[in-house]
Amino acid sequence: MERATRLSRFSRSVDGHRVLITGAGSGIGRSTAHLFADEGATVAVTDLDGDRAAAVVAEIGECGGDARAWTLDVADPEAVDQVVAECTGHMGGLDVLVNNAG
Repeated sequence: MERATRLSRFSRSVDGHRVLITGAGSGIGRSTAHLFADEGATVAVTDLDGDRAAAVVAEIGECGGDARAWTLDVADPEAVDQVVAECTGHMGGLDVLVNNAG
């Protein structure tokens, strides 16, 4: 299957979806956040470093995407519960979770 065809199918499958990505302040998480946002998803960018998460959100916004940052330590179960509740409330639910942190 050609790459363009796969990306076209990916675009149709995530457009309008709400995505939470852990560890999205750099590396694979950052790239994943950009990919989802570029394809029309609303992205919750979470990272242990809140400034890095905010920088990714700013990059996505400059490209016309929709994202919001949360500081999150995935090793803290209470923090995870709180951020998931906030994301769900802000975005009206979650459709996709990318567990990238760690």
